[in-house]
Amino acid sequence: MTIRFAVAAVFLLSSVLSAEVITDPANDFLASYTGPHNGDLDVISAEVLLEGSTFTFTSTSNAPIGTTPDGVFVWGVNRGSGSQTFPGIAPGVTFDAVVIIVPGGDSFVLDIDNAGAMSPIPAANISVNGADLSATVQVSQLPTRGAAPADYTVNLWPRSELLLIDEVISDFAPDNSNAAVTVIPEPGMFGLVGLGIAGVFLRRRVSQSRRQ
Repeated sequence: MTIRFAVAAVFLLSSVLSAEVITDPANDFLASYTGPHNGDLDVISAEVLLEGSTFTFTSTSNAPIGTTPDGVFVWGVNRGSGSQTFPGIAPGVTFDAVVIIVPGGDSFVLDIDNAGAMSPIPAANISVNGADLSATVQVSQLPTRGAAPADYTVNLWPRSELLLIDEVISDFAPDNSNAAVTVIPEPGMFGLVGLGIAGVFLRRRVSQSRRQ
């Protein structure tokens, strides 16, 4: 019976923590892309972490960030009302807000569903370390449009420059779909899970002692 409870504990923990790391093939530049085929615009892996009141958008490219001087990294976020915007090159990608990361420049969140309202991302919230890039955004900057923040979906597409044309989009990660965010439990959650499991064991022992 101990093994059964251990298995139950694993399932309980997995329900508390969900994760989706995006992996993307190297050198998979879009056929429609007309910009420089530099490695920093080629996404290798990416992930969006939700912890408490903050999202952290992270990615790793195939070359150091900044190889393309005007390169920008755009995360599409579907908060519940996303629509197709790239029917010709990525119809599976949907979003209703974008997080625009400009290494060394002004990064911001654009709420498409709120008349294009913009909110800045402080420079201190942007981190560049070689090929790794991250940006921390407050959940309040991405208010729900029907879905809970833990159920938001995302997609990353670098651009060789900040122009609103498809030809400057070098890559999609994932290629033609959205990915879930990774939910990190708040510090007390694992303790609560542990207490819950302990409670199951305790109730079982009490039940057994009463039958004896």
